[in-house]
Amino acid sequence: MKLKNYHETSRKSANSLTHNAVPSRKIRGEDTRENFTSHLYSALSQQNIQTFIDDQLNRGDEISGSLVKAIKASAISVIIFSEDYASSRWCLDELAEILECKKEHAQIVLPVFYRVDPSDVRNQKGSFGDSFSKLEERFEQNSEKLQTWRKGLREAAGLSGFHYRSIRLACLRQKLLSNLLKDKNVMPYIDLNFRRLSRMKVLIVFDDVTCFSQLESLMGSLDWLTPVSPIILTTRNKQVLRNWGVSKIYEMEALEYHHALELFS
Repeated sequence: MKLKNYHETSRKSANSLTHNAVPSRKIRGEDTRENFTSHLYSALSQQNIQTFIDDQLNRGDEISGSLVKAIKASAISVIIFSEDYASSRWCLDELAEILECKKEHAQIVLPVFYRVDPSDVRNQKGSFGDSFSKLEERFEQNSEKLQTWRKGLREAAGLSGFHYRSIRLACLRQKLLSNLLKDKNVMPYIDLNFRRLSRMKVLIVFDDVTCFSQLESLMGSLDWLTPVSPIILTTRNKQVLRNWGVSKIYEMEALEYHHALELFS
């Protein structure tokens, strides 16, 4: 679906509480580095959140003292679970360190499930489990280490976190609201922001909608908009229009050959 719009880090220790910019941690991964991870880092930086990325390590290295120090100094750790995550021993060692900080210092830990299911992470199944199986072969003589990793994955997968699809939806919703409300700092929560649209007249075009759930997840209900705010929706599935209670449907006729050729030339 394409959318067109017109119109004090704080970490507790036994004896102290420090305040500063909040560092946010995330797990390194070549399968996320150039897309999701880079966008997340950019978004955090734009919000003036001091963000640490562990891209100084080479695969196979032990996690360094400086990395452990950075983890302990962080207020928030964001763990990005991807298909290849469990193939890296130091990703799992970092995870163990992060969970220890959660236990000892009440560090906030937020898992993000990037194209993997939380249940697969918890039980080491599916493609995620395949990656972990390769690591098991290398460390079959170190049952204690394997047990620590399995325990960490189960614990982290059970935490309240975010699924990749939900994050993409939140980003799209935030973009829509920011443009409509002309507010760059808007939060992507329907019940807090769409209510502001009831006092505005806007024009929104939803292009190439494939299923009703896209609209339902993005807008929730048309009740947020005033009757004078027109919405144009294009789709090849009439049921999408019926489900959303569209009253006026205009069916486009197929272009003649020479018009179609002109359109795509």
